[in-house]
Amino acid sequence: MSRYPIPESVKGQPWSDILWEDVLQYTQSLDQFSAVPKQGIIVDIGGNIGCAAILFHLHYQAKIFSVEAIKETYRSLEKNCEPYPDIIPIHTAIGEFEGQMQLYRYPLAPGLGGLEASRRHILVVLWKQAFQNISLNKLVDILLLPFRILGLILWMFFCIFIVLLRFKQEVPLQTLSTLFAHYIHDEPISVLKIDIEGHELSALRGLKGADWSRIQTIIMEVHPQNLAEVTSLLQQHQFSIQSIEKGVITLEDAPKVLVANRL
Repeated sequence: MSRYPIPESVKGQPWSDILWEDVLQYTQSLDQFSAVPKQGIIVDIGGNIGCAAILFHLHYQAKIFSVEAIKETYRSLEKNCEPYPDIIPIHTAIGEFEGQMQLYRYPLAPGLGGLEASRRHILVVLWKQAFQNISLNKLVDILLLPFRILGLILWMFFCIFIVLLRFKQEVPLQTLSTLFAHYIHDEPISVLKIDIEGHELSALRGLKGADWSRIQTIIMEVHPQNLAEVTSLLQQHQFSIQSIEKGVITLEDAPKVLVANRL
């Protein structure tokens, strides 16, 4: 596929470069393992600031329903997707039941919105990823090493502020089946994309009855603790697992990107 540049409407926002690389991988995986039709319907669960919705719309000329739970992140999603009339932003959390849900908000790092792991765990993940990105393959890398170490030290202190200043917020919660009924009615769904920081199993459990058969392809971020149950659930509902690959974050316990097609 063409390597789409990050849109100007998104560029420079917190974590936008990493988020764009993330969704580029999604689209490459879909092109490799699935026959996604043009001008179909894509449901984007975990819309964040809109990177996936924009790229899916540009690449597949699809109508996108992009769902984001965190209020402030949803406002960024709305603003970034405003130039694209075929992207419909929706503010809600997705889970197994209807009601309300508590999620975390990270004011200094909006891209982390929703993560509910311990502060220590999030610090370790952020620090490990930063150290992993250090390269010593070229002479210039070695010459710049002292400055990069200084940058890492400053980053480590900034990460401490990121997790110390997080707070909880309550958001509406609904199931995928309810979402489909409200917005998509009886139309087929070309792709269901899920990236909701460990809540992916709950989201799938909210799919009821015939709604499973409306979906042609599922691409999702799956955390290690959910992988066995997610694959089993997909297979029970007549999906074939096409690929399970490392994501942009390649730490040992990082989530993987799974692609499944309806049999």
